[in-house]
Amino acid sequence: MSNQVDKIDRYNWATPGDRGRYQKIGVGDLLVDHSYQRAEVSLLNTRGIAASFDWSAFGALVIMRRQSGKYYIVDGQQRWLAAKLRGDIRDVPCIVFHSDGREHEAQAFVALNVHRVTVKAVPKFLASAEAGLEPEATISTWLASLDLRVGQDGGNSKVIVFPAHLILTWKSNEQAAKNAIVIQRDINGDSPLHSVCHNGIWWLLSKGVDVVPHINKLMQAGGRSAMLHSVRTLCIETGKAAGRRMCGIGILRLINHRRKSGRIAIPNLDE
Repeated sequence: MSNQVDKIDRYNWATPGDRGRYQKIGVGDLLVDHSYQRAEVSLLNTRGIAASFDWSAFGALVIMRRQSGKYYIVDGQQRWLAAKLRGDIRDVPCIVFHSDGREHEAQAFVALNVHRVTVKAVPKFLASAEAGLEPEATISTWLASLDLRVGQDGGNSKVIVFPAHLILTWKSNEQAAKNAIVIQRDINGDSPLHSVCHNGIWWLLSKGVDVVPHINKLMQAGGRSAMLHSVRTLCIETGKAAGRRMCGIGILRLINHRRKSGRIAIPNLDE
């Protein structure tokens, strides 16, 4: 114990304070103070949590109990809203702390969010695939059939480091997403796959532009580096971000380069 006390004194660590207590509280007995909590919560995300509700993922809400006896949510507002939305959940697990007032609650809210680490795209994809969630599980199996995988080694031509982009394109047009991966791999050779190239090729395919006949030209132009340079130049010229459309038009510029006839028109302007 003395060593622990010495550490607290030596490093000026804060004392832990109230340990809290576990308690189940009725969903209708919980309140939110919007003076420090966000007033708007994504209904789409809330519905998604409600639809795939799982107690192990729900965890426990962090609650502050005021002198009045009322319970205020400090962390877990969206999970609570999802539980309420379902209608078949009466109470939820909570860790309850004593509240010294609104300022105390706001400080706890800030502390929770400042030290929280958002799960990044790659580990989130891998965990989702392992859990059998879709479309991650199907994407993972399909990639494996091509000797590809999702990972964090950006220098490996067999590793995809942009799962979030892949999921979005897959959900919108699965076949175009598959073809975009295969086509980019043919163009890149040993160079790693890139999200900008994927998004651009996907956009062209989804707009009806057949990229396959132009693989050799894109390879001769410089492959991955040429596509990235073309997209970057287009973004600088137009002052626009590298969204899927801009990526597609940038690659289309390379396809059309020095073509005196049969130039491919830019597809309609929506994303």
